Amino acid sequence: MDQRKDLLKTFLCQEASAIKRLGTKNLNFFQWLSIIRKLMVVMALPDWTSSSEVRAWAINVVHALKTIAALTETKLDDDAVIWLANIVDDTEVWSQLYELFRSVILGGAVPDAAAVRGVAEDAEIDPFLLIQILALVLEAWKWWRSR
Repeated sequence: MDQRKDLLKTFLCQEASAIKRLGTKNLNFFQWLSIIRKLMVVMALPDWTSSSEVRAWAINVVHALKTIAALTETKLDDDAVIWLANIVDDTEVWSQLYELFRSVILGGAVPDAAAVRGVAEDAEIDPFLLIQILALVLEAWKWWRSR
């Protein structure tokens, strides 16, 4: 389990470093404009109770992430965006993950590895990592609701 945490920490550090270098890249005005335009679309949050609206929003997130990932030098972010795009494109996997996230938010608790194993296998993600993502989403949701 510590190895997985170390891998996640390494990934996040590499991404933070790559994103930090983005500011020093020689991007032209139109590239910056493209990034800003895609991020503005993502800022319009969907109705979280509607799977179709959340899925449409997730498609916009994927487009924004593809633009940003193309500007970074790391391969990990490219792979992560491809993985996310595959999930959004797959109706069955999308439905399972949406319902899992929805149940976590409504129930206020993160399930254990046994409860997420089937969804994790279909989404091609390690159950431990999925649990960490669910916990992060739940904390963000709690913070958002308490503002």
